[in-house]
Amino acid sequence: MSLPVATTKHMKKFGLLDETQEKISNETRINFLMQNALRLIPVLTFIYLNNAYRWKIIDGAIGQDNLTYWWVKMTSDIQGLVPPVLRDENDLDFGVTYGLKGETHKFIKH
Repeated sequence: MSLPVATTKHMKKFGLLDETQEKISNETRINFLMQNALRLIPVLTFIYLNNAYRWKIIDGAIGQDNLTYWWVKMTSDIQGLVPPVLRDENDLDFGVTYGLKGETHKFIKH
């Protein structure tokens, strides 16, 4: 369930939360917010990494000849992850970074 529809209002509407419950306790609200936060926090660095990488390509800071180098460097710097084997420029998996392969950055201009 995505975050915008995972609210107590929507949960009541779809029968996921007891509709007879007039007032939701603060403990329930806090638990609900914590559950959503724990679902989102692990992906924040990956989202940031993808956006930072994409913008560096768009503004020309990363050239076409060293895409893998910068992906590995930024992944290491931001997430603390390194690939298990050495990689060269032929090893970048653009399927993982669809926003670059699909040229979705063109829509940012508009």
